[in-house]
Amino acid sequence: MEFLQELLNLKGLVKDPWMLMGDFNVVRWMSDRSGVMEEFQLMDRYNEFIDLLQLLEVPLQNRNYTWSSKRPEPSFSKLDRLFLSTEWSSRFPSISLQALEMAVSDHVPLLLCCKQLQTSPKPPRLEKAWFQYPFLREVVNHNWQPGVNNDLASFQTRCDRMHKEMRMWHLQNFGKFNEQYAVLFFDKIEEHRSLDR
Repeated sequence: MEFLQELLNLKGLVKDPWMLMGDFNVVRWMSDRSGVMEEFQLMDRYNEFIDLLQLLEVPLQNRNYTWSSKRPEPSFSKLDRLFLSTEWSSRFPSISLQALEMAVSDHVPLLLCCKQLQTSPKPPRLEKAWFQYPFLREVVNHNWQPGVNNDLASFQTRCDRMHKEMRMWHLQNFGKFNEQYAVLFFDKIEEHRSLDR
């Protein structure tokens, strides 16, 4: 409670848009903790404090919890949060919060992202692995039929169509599963059941 009061006093000194991010060591809602919940009074005071400061919480997009007891049968809580003043959220409406993999600490690191409002399309890329499959030759042959108009617009259209077909084939056969996604995948499973070591 002393910590919350200190932050409340601090707000009077801050005139600019501000954000608050970190481990608050208290939960906001019953669903923020796996297991038995006993801190109802502190939870209510925490939410009153957020209302008094007129803070908006940025939702965590890819995890339910941010802390683990790291025991054989772990318990989980959502203790780490990001709050913004209303001025900040109106200036930067495209903010998002992502959890990264839990490596050393018992808390997951949080990554604040400010997405660009206007993005240019990614340039087409050719994956080296595609050359090992006959599909690549079929796509090229299909898009470069004899007698097709050879102007620049037609060339660009055929390249775009070919790239789209190859990307779709790649996603269907390989997906987007890399090492980082694998770690996050298992972290998320552990929130619901224990994992064999």
